Amino acid sequence: MLALHKSTAVISLFLSSLTGAVPQASSPSSTALPTATPYYTFPPGTNVENLALRSNGGILANIISAPQIAYIPPSPPADSEAPVIASFGPPANGVLGVAEMEDDVFYVVTERDNLTTSIPTNGTGQVWRLDLRGCDDDVVEGKVTPELVANVKDSGLLNGVDAIKEIGVLLLADSIAGKIWRIEVSTGDISVAIEDELTAVDLSAQFRLGANGVHVQDSYAYFTNTGLQLYARTPISPAGYGTGPSEVLNQGSSSPAPDDFALTGQGSGAFITDADLMGVIRFEGNSGIAPLVATGTRPTAARLGMRCGDEDVLYISTAGNETFGGGIETYKYV
Repeated sequence: MLALHKSTAVISLFLSSLTGAVPQASSPSSTALPTATPYYTFPPGTNVENLALRSNGGILANIISAPQIAYIPPSPPADSEAPVIASFGPPANGVLGVAEMEDDVFYVVTERDNLTTSIPTNGTGQVWRLDLRGCDDDVVEGKVTPELVANVKDSGLLNGVDAIKEIGVLLLADSIAGKIWRIEVSTGDISVAIEDELTAVDLSAQFRLGANGVHVQDSYAYFTNTGLQLYARTPISPAGYGTGPSEVLNQGSSSPAPDDFALTGQGSGAFITDADLMGVIRFEGNSGIAPLVATGTRPTAARLGMRCGDEDVLYISTAGNETFGGGIETYKYV
């Protein structure tokens, strides 16, 4: 059963501490957009910052309002309670990005924020390994023991993460340091993969967050920058280092607060969650960008279904507040 802490979402409150107000999203009812379908909703006060799908259809839900990962089995009963399968001790008080390196082996990042100021504590970012091999759908509470991979002592706010599976390397977006880190999971060695004007933090922006989500495909690292309101990509070497220059794919009011995203697998196409629009937008390269679906609460990340018959389903993690809980929503796109 999910044990709730009294902390609130790091990123949401960090934004409010810098701008003076929690971002106001467009009302889904004021648009003609379809609305995503609730798949699983956590208790009030729970903020789901990111998610990962297992090949069996189960979902890892990373909780940023507590240092925990919950597990949602395939097609969960309406009255079910998602067990907390992994918890993290100090300094962590929230879990953010997640990536699968090999089947059922995941890597997650944790951070610590100041619960009074809601500002992340520099140097508290950590990377952990979760091995779910051998775990069936009946994953029990506390069954998975996280293994520490690296302390990122120069981190600002580790956020999105993706795996370059062929070489055992993670790329991690740092939304405060304004760069993308590179970590070798076998050694814990840390270096900077990408750092330029497109990953940087714009201190004059409404949302003072730099690189946010990051995903790798076809020798490119794709990323969002919340403050700069952009979706971009950088060519990378076989070792995972940026070879530059970075290229802006979309920027501006069509996605005013881009968060994490899912690549469509078609060129540079992506489903991008946007906190300000309260929904997901679809970028299709030369075909442009358009709103896709509204979410019931603030969206934080998206993933495409992996099972047969599920490939055209978008899974979206959402944040909640003290009144309602975040969770997972789905949308079948065409």
